[in-house]
Amino acid sequence: MTMYDHSYPPVLEAAATYRDLIAATHSHVLRDGTIGTFSERHVQCIWYDPALRPQTLHTRNGEQVVVLDPGRWNREAGPDFSDATLLIKPELRRIQGDVEIHIHPADWEHHGHADDPRYRRVIAHITFFPSLEPPARLPPGTLEIALASALKQKPTFRMQTIDTNAYPFAARLQQCACGILLKEHTNIDPTTLLYTAGCYRFEQKIHAMTAALKHCRTDDLLYHQTMCSLGYKQNSKTFAQLAQMAPFHTISQRSPLEAYAILMGTAGLLPATLPTNAPAENKKFVRQLWDIWWQQRPDTAPPITLAWKGPAGRPANQPARRLAAAAALFTRAAPWQQVLTASLKPKSLAELRTLFTPPPPLDFWRTHTTLEQPTASTNKALMGKDRLAAWLNNVVLPLAAAAGTKPQTLLPLYRPEQINAIVRQTANRLLGRDHNPALYRNAGILQHGLLQIFQDFCSKGCHDCALADALRKGAFNDVASRPTDWRVPAPPAPQHPRNQIPAP
Repeated sequence: MTMYDHSYPPVLEAAATYRDLIAATHSHVLRDGTIGTFSERHVQCIWYDPALRPQTLHTRNGEQVVVLDPGRWNREAGPDFSDATLLIKPELRRIQGDVEIHIHPADWEHHGHADDPRYRRVIAHITFFPSLEPPARLPPGTLEIALASALKQKPTFRMQTIDTNAYPFAARLQQCACGILLKEHTNIDPTTLLYTAGCYRFEQKIHAMTAALKHCRTDDLLYHQTMCSLGYKQNSKTFAQLAQMAPFHTISQRSPLEAYAILMGTAGLLPATLPTNAPAENKKFVRQLWDIWWQQRPDTAPPITLAWKGPAGRPANQPARRLAAAAALFTRAAPWQQVLTASLKPKSLAELRTLFTPPPPLDFWRTHTTLEQPTASTNKALMGKDRLAAWLNNVVLPLAAAAGTKPQTLLPLYRPEQINAIVRQTANRLLGRDHNPALYRNAGILQHGLLQIFQDFCSKGCHDCALADALRKGAFNDVASRPTDWRVPAPPAPQHPRNQIPAP
């Protein structure tokens, strides 16, 4: 077994730089005379696909491991798989957590995972090669499992037969029990399952909003929930902290520029200086913000320092731009009433976007993605369609119901969101990889149903699935006896102006 960059003498001088890059990043491409050429991506596919993964696995200490669920393939930063479920024999100990994949055991240290808090929930370190050295600094109790020996015992296995581009969504995986039941039992309508789960998710959000309204006003709750939504997954908690440090009443009676300066200053996002080569208009904008913040900032330092995370490769999502959108909305008169009125209009997303449109000089962010960047040639909205739809579904509609609007009248207002990895993987498990995504692509309530099913069932693994057991016992056999307002509305027609689910 040898690495490509060492298995033969260099032929092209021009290739030397790339060979050095591969070695520096530990992105090894390996070649084995028995099973062929492979990379870390191949090892990830083997772990994920039960048709490729050896049935019998053993840990470094000789324990036998049964994979009840390989976990959810994580396409973002952090461990490769989330919420895996493993059974350890002979004591039949079941563990659940994250899984990290590498070629060599030493890659755990090479990639800096030992000091990264995102890897603290790792329960299994899966490698191709076995460890020839003492165990790495893994989280306590982490299993060390090597695949090389078990794979070489499969005479027909070849790495080149793995289509790595087909994973994680297109590959044919073993269908879960729920998916088999939904396919075999015609009396169970998948749309009904998704719709009822989506309604349940909506109901839970209404309950949470109703409880919160007992302690604050509608505008205050809208502000706090909107700030969390603006933070995306990376900065949701940090935005929530900022909303507590700079509550609604501190910005609501101010101009948009003043409100923005207070938010940026409290957040610790105002730069002390800009680079000398930064455009003059950028420096002027930052100077305006500092002129306000010098007068408004508290005499004492804030109790906590907020830890902001980067925009994960999307500069347009950075917190400074989102705070400009918040300043534009929450300095309007009666923001909740304006939001509610806009959300009920036929072109609700377009109406809501206007509420987030900042006036001068905050319109600086319409043509910039950072404070240092020159003016861009394109005009970018601070709130895109997908983010507006998620905010409408998760914040505005539940708050409207908690404030007194009948929930049944709000369900048709759900808008489709961007289909994320959880929605796609849950749909593949329930409906099969060959299902038509049109079933839920234009129906936000059905997308939320998939999210709810994942949260309640799929995140816990397929083994002994409670949902499958409920379906076997006929949980949806009595649909005909339910009230008509409970039944699933007809799917939206493509030309429908709101992409909503019409009433039955």
